[in-house]
Amino acid sequence: MWSNTSDMAETRGKRRQPPHNNTSERIQAPLVAEREGVSVRVMGVHSLPYVRDTLLVEVMVNLPSQEVSAADFNAPSNIQEWSEDCGQYEFWLNQDGSELIGYWLDPPVQPAPTRFAFLLYGCPVPFTLTTPAGKVRIHRSTPVPPRLLHLIWIEDLA
Repeated sequence: MWSNTSDMAETRGKRRQPPHNNTSERIQAPLVAEREGVSVRVMGVHSLPYVRDTLLVEVMVNLPSQEVSAADFNAPSNIQEWSEDCGQYEFWLNQDGSELIGYWLDPPVQPAPTRFAFLLYGCPVPFTLTTPAGKVRIHRSTPVPPRLLHLIWIEDLA
């Protein structure tokens, strides 16, 4: 596992994990998929309070808002009566994610990059999220950050 025997000798008798093998480190940094000039950064995958088996996914895409929607993102679902499309609700955010600037019925027109959040229903964690730029493996979800709780009416989604 280590590159040479001196590494093993230094750690004899100590339990040591190889570097960057911590799941929490992977989820804290945005997960990125890139293909053919399109870049998708998964900013967070959050479990919703009061809404079982539903995740809030926040992404940033290097495309104008008119060229991207939640329907471009797919994941396996355990809910058979819903399609695998995630595009039920979209919450459009400003570029730093601090303001809500549009909803699924009234998306904003803004230049790239575009930041928005959307809901995934019945999606087991871990899972693979298919994006316009390729696939991203999601290892775990985290609680919704206060910034998003104040912007999105989670209780209305229950």
